[in-house]
Amino acid sequence: MKKNQLLHKIIRVLTIILALVLIAYVIILKWPQASVKSKNVDASISATEIYKAFSEDEQAAQTKYLGKVVQVSGIIDEMYEDEDGAMVVILRSSSSEPIAVITLESGESENLKKYREGQAIEIKALCSGMLMEVTFSKGIIVE
Repeated sequence: MKKNQLLHKIIRVLTIILALVLIAYVIILKWPQASVKSKNVDASISATEIYKAFSEDEQAAQTKYLGKVVQVSGIIDEMYEDEDGAMVVILRSSSSEPIAVITLESGESENLKKYREGQAIEIKALCSGMLMEVTFSKGIIVE
C-alpha cells in the first residue's frame, strides 16, 4: 500500500511541475517584445556607411552596432511581407545592390504605405549583424 501512495504522490508532483513549466513556456512565448520606439538611438548612419563598416572590419562593427538601436537611412530597393506577416524593407547602395534588410514592427505597415521603391527612408531599428546584408529587426519608420 505504501508503494502505491508514494507512486501517486510522485505522479502528482511531476504533473504539477510539468503544468508549471508549460505555463511558463506559454507566458514567455506571448510576452510582448520590447519596442525600439521609446528607446534612445545609439547611432545614426546611412545604410551605405554601416554596410561599409561591416564589410571592412566586421568585428569592430559588431562591437559598435550589434544589439544597438540604430537610425539607418537609405533608398528603398524593395518592400515585402515575410512569412510571419511582418513588413521587410531592403535598402540599396548607389549601385543598386541590397545592403540592408530591416524587418519592421507589426504596427508599421500603415506608415510604410506612404513610401515607394526608390524613395529615401529613415528607420530606427535594432542591429542584428551582417549576413549578406546588414540586418535589423523591430524597425520603426522615422517621420
